[in-house]
Amino acid sequence: MLTVNKKTFILILYTLLSMLPAAAREGYALVLNCYLESVQWKGNIEDAVTRHLTMDKGMTVHTEHIKALDIKTREQQRQKIDSLLREYPDRPQVVVYIGVAAWELFAEGIEEKWPGVPMINCSLREKTMKLNDVLEQKEVDKEQLLTVDMKEMQRKHNMTGLIVPMNPEGTVDLMRRTQTGLEHIIFISDDRMGSLMARTQLKKVVAEKFKGITVECVSPSQMSTNELLDRVGTLDEKTGILFYSWYSGDSSSEAHYMSNNLYKILGGFTNVPVFSLMDCGMEDDYIAGGNFTDLKAQSKAVIDILDKILQGKEPRTIPITRLNKQRNHLNYKALSTCRISNIAFPEDATYYDRPETFLQKYRYYIIGTAVVLLFIFAYLLLYVRMLRKTQKMKDAELEREKALQKEISIRNYKLAMVLEVSTIYPWLWRLNEEKIYFDDVKKAVQGSGNANTTFSETANDFFNAITDDTRGRIEEAIAAIRDGKTDHVREDFKRSRPEDAKLCEWYTLQCVVFERDERGRPLTLIGAMMLITETKRLELELREAKKKADESNQLKSAFLANMSHEIRTPLNAIVGFSGLIAASTDEKEKQELVEIVNYNNKLLLRLINNIVELSKMESNSVVFEYRPMDVHAMIDYILKEYQTEAKPSVIIKKVLPMTECCINSSKSRLIQVLSNFMSNATKFTEQGAITIGYRLPENGNIRFFVKDTGCGIPQKQLQTVFGRFVKLNAFVQGTGLGLSVVQLIAEKMGGTCGASSQEGEGSEFWVEVPYEPVDMASGNENRHDEEAEAELSKATTTILVAEDDEDNFAIVNAMLCKNYHIIHARNGLEAVRMFHKHSPDLVLMDIRMPVLDGYAATMEIRKQDMKVPIIAVTAFSFDDDKERMLQNGFNAYKAKPLEKKDLEEIITDMLNKQHKA
Repeated sequence: MLTVNKKTFILILYTLLSMLPAAAREGYALVLNCYLESVQWKGNIEDAVTRHLTMDKGMTVHTEHIKALDIKTREQQRQKIDSLLREYPDRPQVVVYIGVAAWELFAEGIEEKWPGVPMINCSLREKTMKLNDVLEQKEVDKEQLLTVDMKEMQRKHNMTGLIVPMNPEGTVDLMRRTQTGLEHIIFISDDRMGSLMARTQLKKVVAEKFKGITVECVSPSQMSTNELLDRVGTLDEKTGILFYSWYSGDSSSEAHYMSNNLYKILGGFTNVPVFSLMDCGMEDDYIAGGNFTDLKAQSKAVIDILDKILQGKEPRTIPITRLNKQRNHLNYKALSTCRISNIAFPEDATYYDRPETFLQKYRYYIIGTAVVLLFIFAYLLLYVRMLRKTQKMKDAELEREKALQKEISIRNYKLAMVLEVSTIYPWLWRLNEEKIYFDDVKKAVQGSGNANTTFSETANDFFNAITDDTRGRIEEAIAAIRDGKTDHVREDFKRSRPEDAKLCEWYTLQCVVFERDERGRPLTLIGAMMLITETKRLELELREAKKKADESNQLKSAFLANMSHEIRTPLNAIVGFSGLIAASTDEKEKQELVEIVNYNNKLLLRLINNIVELSKMESNSVVFEYRPMDVHAMIDYILKEYQTEAKPSVIIKKVLPMTECCINSSKSRLIQVLSNFMSNATKFTEQGAITIGYRLPENGNIRFFVKDTGCGIPQKQLQTVFGRFVKLNAFVQGTGLGLSVVQLIAEKMGGTCGASSQEGEGSEFWVEVPYEPVDMASGNENRHDEEAEAELSKATTTILVAEDDEDNFAIVNAMLCKNYHIIHARNGLEAVRMFHKHSPDLVLMDIRMPVLDGYAATMEIRKQDMKVPIIAVTAFSFDDDKERMLQNGFNAYKAKPLEKKDLEEIITDMLNKQHKA
């Protein structure tokens, strides 16, 4: 029967997949190998990638074997890259480089074709040479040629790496411990770059660590394969062989196969053991030993990196994996062939083909003897047990009657426990005695197991304890049984507690006829009462919950209707008056129309912010940023904002009980709360005054308040004013969400909020938060100097605007084009290129853009210039968004929609700071 081993199956599968047309290569992985196809280190990584991706992930894997020795010029390198890209025109999901030369020769060209393609660099070293040194195949006798670090590669490319370092020191030490009297080492390697590096490393280690041992390096350029085999055949026990690689580069040679697989035949031509710096042929008796990381660990490391990349993780964020767990590996059979005594074998090694010990060799005889002895012992034990069982049967017969009685008592006891836990009380009622007998379950449980303990209660006492609203149902049910209309009853009733008549419990009464007289009339009833107070409570709660759900549904419908009205009202004004602005020729009229549109823009933006703010707070996704703040400056800012919104007959004033007040709190959230209070006050105050200020109560908090002389709030509605969707006046603009947001902010800041009002006289709204005073260094900026600096040659200042939306760019351009030179980038990648070309003085960067978003583009710019001001222009306007932008290279941010005055101020401030620096 034909059998196919696992490696052969993988090779067949890989060959079939490689024959698929280019259109079928979507979702494939590309492996570039610069080692020989027969090198086991290479083959193991290649097999691990192919097996995992094809069988576990359903992907196609294509492998290209690169003869690095044949590429000696830039032109040959470029031709090889072009040939490769013609063969594979589609972008792969991942590119795996095996060997130093593969990366240096192909990484630059592949990333030029597929920018940002995920890559894995598998190498034996952390550092390698520059490309020119690779092409020239320089002899690596000086470590200064190893200048390219893999971590430096990761900063420039979207790649990560696997480093499987060699340990020549450990391998030479193992050779010396195993091959006693070692004086000379023949190091077999070819002339490729990796071999040159290994040769240099070995010489350095032996010279520094192993005095008295010499190293002789042989390569195909010095002798042929046959000459090498003749040489090793004459070695004595004082000389050791250390194999690394053997490749002449001439595939037409008859000895080509022999050179590719030299490590497989060396042991047959020499009497000394062959050691290696890598795991190649250990399990097949080709190599006697070495100190290295085994192939299984290497395969697992490669698969772990692949899984992270296929799960969507960027390779540049994956730390470079370095396998440092080298162990001693020895092949017992290969060492024994060379007549190496096992006395010299170190214990701290992993052995292959080790001969069986005495226990391993005769284990089946030992197990068979043990089984026979065990069988004899079991037979004797069984015989003794049978004798004892006969005696026990006699004793058991005497105890059976006692045990049966005890079992009945135990069962009754268990039943009593179940009844107590279930709050079920069995009873019996002999109708001719007018007494009801109850089983005292608690006494049965606490007693000796007798569950027959009972107590009695007269029928009158039982019925009198039932509440008036449920007694009628029970009396009618019992009467129906007495009259023969039914033979069972199930009713719920409420009964007062014996210890307190004011406290009542709910029960379910169930009973059936147990005995009848000769005429069929009931004589005895049996049944049970079950306590259902908790069930009734849950039933009541469910009804209340259903009622609240219905109310919530009604509120939702009212909210949606209100939202539709509130959104359409300012939107109607914006659309309508925008058309009138375009048609108007009167500048004064245009200005009035613009003010109306701006006012409605603010209304619409405030509405959207309230909805988003409420949603984010309920999901705990809002970050409160606590910093030292000046309370007086904050109140002056709010006073200035709402000075123009108040009616002409209303005076806005402030109350500041301290000369200065600085606290540690969330300034943006306090401004949001007080602005909401001020907005409501200006809406509902026709004349009089609006007062904003703060007080210091004795409870350790600080209270901010806004007091007005407006219409006031009725006392019945004052309790619900902080509720969601509540509007006390349906004809005033608003959604009823502002005060709900205020309440959530106060709670999350560890404070409270409230209101007091008198209808027709006015209202006062307040919020209390923890009072944490701080010292703030006062610094008066010279505004005249700033204004003078702001006039510095604006026309010569270049601003790069990165914005993919043409309308949004048109708005920014209209605001700034008169004072600045504006250049436009339509995506993140174009912004990076234009920055390198024009070197602008300032960048306005949109966050959400195609190709590269604002974060990625800023990261690329910061690689070249850390000083140029970059301002984020975005629709994300919350504190956590701001914090993320400032942590990712932005100097400041401005939330959309933009206003010309605010935009010019922040640009002027950034340019002045840069000029001072």
